[in-house]
Amino acid sequence: KLEKVCCLDDAKVVCHIPWAQLGEGISHRILKDMIRAQKKNRTMKVFCFHGPESFVPEGLDRLLLHSSPTIKQAMEHWTSKQEQAPLDRIAYHLFNSNSG
Repeated sequence: KLEKVCCLDDAKVVCHIPWAQLGEGISHRILKDMIRAQKKNRTMKVFCFHGPESFVPEGLDRLLLHSSPTIKQAMEHWTSKQEQAPLDRIAYHLFNSNSG
């Protein structure tokens, strides 16, 4: 497989995102560019995905790492936490570099 983040230019091509490329593979380079721009007195614009746009529905790590829930069980968990649209995120992230 080609190990690069797909850009969804061709709907006929199945999207493949190599492990950690949405986080470490892209964000580190972008953050370096942003810091350089800030040093040149340029304005930085940052947007944080949160709430129902977050890449991490409440308890996703616990659901996947400490149990093997069915979809029904996972949805019951998210309903109890009032998590909105947990299965409709544009991406998911497990924070592998932060979880030891």
